[in-house]
Amino acid sequence: MLSGQFSTEEDHPWNQPKAQTSRRINFERPFVTKPKVVVFIKQFDCGSGTSTRLKVFPSDIDEKGFTMHIETWADTILYSATAGWVAYPEDKDYIFSGTANTMDVRPWQNPQAETSKAITFQGTQFCKTPSVFVALNWIDISTESNLRVKARVTNVTGQGCTWHMDSWADTKLWSAGMSYIALS
Repeated sequence: MLSGQFSTEEDHPWNQPKAQTSRRINFERPFVTKPKVVVFIKQFDCGSGTSTRLKVFPSDIDEKGFTMHIETWADTILYSATAGWVAYPEDKDYIFSGTANTMDVRPWQNPQAETSKAITFQGTQFCKTPSVFVALNWIDISTESNLRVKARVTNVTGQGCTWHMDSWADTKLWSAGMSYIALS
């Protein structure tokens, strides 16, 4: 298993914002086969006055590395962001990963405070109930009020869990996404 991070400030200064930044990440040692890559948001600095919008995702995954993308859209100004990543062999026992998004359940234009969905670990066999790490990989929140969002899982068994992406009080959560890794 390998891990690391990439910051937009490795590409450009924070005071020269860009809507899209990508970088090829080369593994310190290659994998035998194409690995699974999980990415997540570690830090961000967005301008005020517009909705906060940020997404991170990998592409072009191969044995030697992948391309990390850190992006915003519409009128959001992204000064800087850092994304973390974890890569592991695709045939590794007792580990399962994936992504989820509130738009898997509802359209973005129908914001609601609580969104959840039950998922399965798609045949991965766990000898005991796995621990599940979750982190945000997508945020689209109105700035009409405070930015509030949390990602979590409940009902974890050896076969699956229920993910939740929630806001509270008067926060308008247009959409949110998470990456998850279940392991035992």
